[in-house]
Amino acid sequence: MVERNTVIRAANEVSLAMWFGGSLMGASGLQRGAAAVPEKQLEVESQVWSAWQPLQTAAIVTQLASGAALTVANRKRVFGQRGVASASIVRTGLLGAAIALTMLAARTGSKVAGDARSNGDGKDMTTVQPDAQRLRALQWSVSAVTGALVVMDAFMGEQQRPNQVVRGTLERLLPDALRAA
Repeated sequence: MVERNTVIRAANEVSLAMWFGGSLMGASGLQRGAAAVPEKQLEVESQVWSAWQPLQTAAIVTQLASGAALTVANRKRVFGQRGVASASIVRTGLLGAAIALTMLAARTGSKVAGDARSNGDGKDMTTVQPDAQRLRALQWSVSAVTGALVVMDAFMGEQQRPNQVVRGTLERLLPDALRAA
């Protein structure tokens, strides 16, 4: 009997697409779009990120839940097929890094927005500039790490090809000396 996890896989893929796409849009387009209103650029950026945050949070929570469900559903492959456990560990590390970077970017963005508001007219941006540069770097880092998760998912999908399952399972079961022959 073939077991399907279509809903869980779809939730995993869509949530990662939301997270990656939102972070990439924010890093690449939001700053330029908000620059159309230079006297309120940071305020506009802050409002957009605030509007996006509930969707991003839902994407991250869905990513965690669906990832855990897929790991449970594929537990036999994780333990029985060589390479799957290590790929799962790498993906989990990337996921943790993406969450940490996202949280750090959100906190830095809140600080930048708060500093910009306390400056009143926004003309004295010298105090905000270092944090704003850090925020830009963090935004691109979130995009890079969530993009790496997309690549990791493609790699893990290839591990599920029947010939890869057979090969990985045999490599797990047979001693290294037999595989070399």
